[in-house]
Amino acid sequence: MIDEMPEWEAQVHEYLRLAYEIGNSSLIHKYRRSILDYCLRGASDIISCQNTNINNNTQSMIQWCLRWTHDSMDKYWLAKDLLTVARDGKPPTHRQICDVRSDNGKRFWTVEHEHPLLIPKTGIMEEQWSFDQLLDWMYTYGYATIVTQQENKRLLKTTQSMEVAGQRYSDADMHVVFHPQHQRSDYDTKSDDDIAA
Repeated sequence: MIDEMPEWEAQVHEYLRLAYEIGNSSLIHKYRRSILDYCLRGASDIISCQNTNINNNTQSMIQWCLRWTHDSMDKYWLAKDLLTVARDGKPPTHRQICDVRSDNGKRFWTVEHEHPLLIPKTGIMEEQWSFDQLLDWMYTYGYATIVTQQENKRLLKTTQSMEVAGQRYSDADMHVVFHPQHQRSDYDTKSDDDIAA
């Protein structure tokens, strides 16, 4: 079955297989949590981008993530316009826009999970989730969204409750859209430097 999956799904499956095994291993609790966290975040990164161009860091997620909030997209188009002016009318690439920082060196955007990964971590380690439960949860809720720093400050920081998690974005007046850069048919075949805005 894994052989029939797209590469990105096969990688997600392997990350989650490892997460499940680690979560049920005899490692000391703190070591299990640490490795489990890394595996869940790696799987989430790939699910969020639906390709394996992603590296497991914030900058790469900003560049490849499909889901952005409406406010983060507004800031994206503003950054594109400012960079175009600064480059004497030459439009920047998507990557150049995603690399923009404020005057104080802070990123315009960050990566946020509407449904915190604490939920599946707790599910595996404390609630005896099956592997199928983990797969289902991650593909349904395990994706990230690119948000502005201002939006991130408005959010309830974390929760283990699915009911509370499902309201976090609406309570913070955040609305998710898909970044148009990643809706092109040649999206998966382009390298980081080839993708232009």
